[in-house]
Amino acid sequence: MPIDPQYGYVRPDFQDILNKVKSMYIKQFGSDIDLSDTSILGGFANINAQIIDDFEATSQANYAARHTLTSTGTELDDDGADENVFRKPATNSYVELQIQGYVDDDSQTVITTDEGEFSTADGHIFQILSDVTISEPAKKDDGSTLTDEDGNVLGQVNVQAISEETGADNNVMANTIITPEESVDGFYSVTNPRAAVGGADTESDDSLRKRILSNRISKPNNTLNGITTAIKNIDSVKDARLIDNNEMTADKYGNPPLTGHLYVVGGNDDEVAQTYFQHLPPLEKTVGSISKDVIDVGNKKHTIYFDHANNVPIFLSITISTDVNNFDTDSGENNIKNNIINYFNSFNMGDSVNFTKLYGPIYSVKGVTSVDIKLGKSTSDLKENTNINVDNFDLPVVTADNIQIINNKVGE
Repeated sequence: MPIDPQYGYVRPDFQDILNKVKSMYIKQFGSDIDLSDTSILGGFANINAQIIDDFEATSQANYAARHTLTSTGTELDDDGADENVFRKPATNSYVELQIQGYVDDDSQTVITTDEGEFSTADGHIFQILSDVTISEPAKKDDGSTLTDEDGNVLGQVNVQAISEETGADNNVMANTIITPEESVDGFYSVTNPRAAVGGADTESDDSLRKRILSNRISKPNNTLNGITTAIKNIDSVKDARLIDNNEMTADKYGNPPLTGHLYVVGGNDDEVAQTYFQHLPPLEKTVGSISKDVIDVGNKKHTIYFDHANNVPIFLSITISTDVNNFDTDSGENNIKNNIINYFNSFNMGDSVNFTKLYGPIYSVKGVTSVDIKLGKSTSDLKENTNINVDNFDLPVVTADNIQIINNKVGE
């Protein structure tokens, strides 16, 4: 086994192995033997070299599996299990839906969980988690009664919903869930005032490896790093950051004295609040726009506050040239959009959008011959060759609707 004191396991390439095998044949049978690939001895030499090469590959994998930084797949899972850190599964996305319906004293608007499926324009379906009844008129901010365009009285309810599928692409943006999947008597409209959260793909090796190392450095506890580690260990949480203001004055972010302000990407709010509470230092107050009640071991209720990262929509205008003989006209543009969305799914809070890293996901689609990229935080502010920076607790996000592709076909 070729272990180098500086580089570790150094695997020889196949040609070096074959040359060594042939040298052994020459030593054993003499220099006048025929070792060409078409000869019998040459064939045997290649077989022997292939067996040794397979053994070297297995040995290299076993060597790498001993180390967190180099192990992959199930070996990395086993490494994490020793630390009680497990790969996060794919999770569903959660969202609060705002449903409006007609108020009728003789016939209430009832939407059951079987009927209550609503979707986005691109087909992400969400199902309500409890039956809802609309029986009372809703009020506008000015105190007047909510009505439709014809003056008919409307009521309004808010209800939690879950995505039908798992995956990060179900974390749809605010006000995009607007279509009922089934016809419901009395229904008027639906939307999601806030973005959906909690959807995640199966955790990658890189992400799991980082969490294993983080748990070794800082176990979940009531320190700043320990709380962050505990929150990141939640299956549906992608990223977490905690501002711990230990001073007697407000900090630069406006957080009050002696408070903790947690920001998360993804996560079920109840689970985040419970985990946060379990690791809080005694007497520390929490701040944030989201509030959830938790129960301590003495059956006493406490309210925990925190925030989700602020989603910053990014818009792209991409001009491509494609070879019509190689570019898939049916799915090529959608493949480009999906590649870009997958790239954005790797972002954490505060990450910048580097325009140069967008070329790879685009050029990886067969048939693309040239690319020009404009991007910005609005369709009216698209710029070429510029990076997009966001604040520390912001998350850059993109949807298929935010990506415009202009295809200049070559060869038609």
